[in-house]
Amino acid sequence: MALAADCEDGRLLVKQIANMKSESVAVALQDWKSAGVGAIVWDGAKGHRGPEVRELGVKLISQPPGSPELNPMERLIEEVRRSIEGTVYGNLQSKVDAALAALAELSSDPERLKKLVGWDWIVQAYRSRQQALAAA
Repeated sequence: MALAADCEDGRLLVKQIANMKSESVAVALQDWKSAGVGAIVWDGAKGHRGPEVRELGVKLISQPPGSPELNPMERLIEEVRRSIEGTVYGNLQSKVDAALAALAELSSDPERLKKLVGWDWIVQAYRSRQQALAAA
């Protein structure tokens, strides 16, 4: 599963993908690009750096290696974990369903989502990019 959050409007984008290989990540990124996503902040995982991903024309902002604290999505994932951990699930699909329900709950509260992922430096970078595009 791939997740993206729009720090400006509190929109959560969820895409089920087969794996985290570059080809699969590119499918999610293409969908997000079509939905208006112009930049992605993420770690340097191999699947995030492949040619299929880079060729899509979305601004890719990579974080320094070994710095998960800089990844705003980690806070969102912590919220999902808080919702689903401590329960014994009968099977994997039940746990996936619980995670999707937690994501749906977060998605229904844009203000909460913005507080989780809309860090000042990300919002400022996003607005600067929007202004540069408008001026071009």
